[in-house]
Amino acid sequence: MFTLRPKAFAPRLFTRVFLGTGALVISLLVAIYVTAIPLVESAMRAAEERAGLTIMDNVHQLLEMAEEDLKQYRVAMTEERRRKLKDVVVLTEAALRFQYLDALAHGSSKGEALERALGILRVARYGYDDYVWAFDNRSVLIAHPDPKLDHSDFSAVKDATGKLIIAPMVQIGLRQGEGYFSYRWNRLGKNADAEKLAYSRHLSDMNLHLASGIYVDDIEELVAARKVKLMRQLATRIANIRIARDGYVYVFDGKYNMLFHPNLAGKNLDQTKNPVTGKLILDELM
Repeated sequence: MFTLRPKAFAPRLFTRVFLGTGALVISLLVAIYVTAIPLVESAMRAAEERAGLTIMDNVHQLLEMAEEDLKQYRVAMTEERRRKLKDVVVLTEAALRFQYLDALAHGSSKGEALERALGILRVARYGYDDYVWAFDNRSVLIAHPDPKLDHSDFSAVKDATGKLIIAPMVQIGLRQGEGYFSYRWNRLGKNADAEKLAYSRHLSDMNLHLASGIYVDDIEELVAARKVKLMRQLATRIANIRIARDGYVYVFDGKYNMLFHPNLAGKNLDQTKNPVTGKLILDELM
């Protein structure tokens, strides 16, 4: 006969239960690690991607706002110069009429008085070497600061694009009294032509037209200066943007110029290729 020993059986049962429970816990932990960790990593990546896209959207909005600012600035500067053109011509008309009436009052004939008044236009300058000139209904320049053009017949003279210059302004003056007209012309003392915007005014009682113009590249210089200022502001704001821990934003244009970058700003990357594909990196990004 033999007898059971409960005290020896209990430790073995406890060990089995403990080992079984431990194995179950370990299995659960492994299952959690296998399933939960990838989900967490996926969720973190998705969150980072959403944050990155939000940042990119914000940068895109900044760039669009800067572009719109430049467009509106160009429009505002053009309108301002158009108003100044008209003001200059109107003031010149007043001075010309004063000289004309003063000459008549001192015994000059109408022809002599007009010639004296027009003499002002041959010497007067304003702004960036700008001036006012006069022409008659036959498109003859009756007063111009350039001696080579003064008293020249411009009825058939065209600009570099083949557009008549004075004749259209005569028609504008005869039809509506005043108006604007654009063409290409050289600055005083220079050979290179540039786009010019002119304002002309018909003085019907004196049988002549007064006109003055501005060069569009003067406006573009103002726009370029404003663009430089905006680019500096954007560079400061974009340089402070970080994506995740080490990510950053960079911006380049269609000519491969790096506009904003922590290290490459101002450089042209038109020869920088992807060593794997052999293609231009910026082309691939575009």
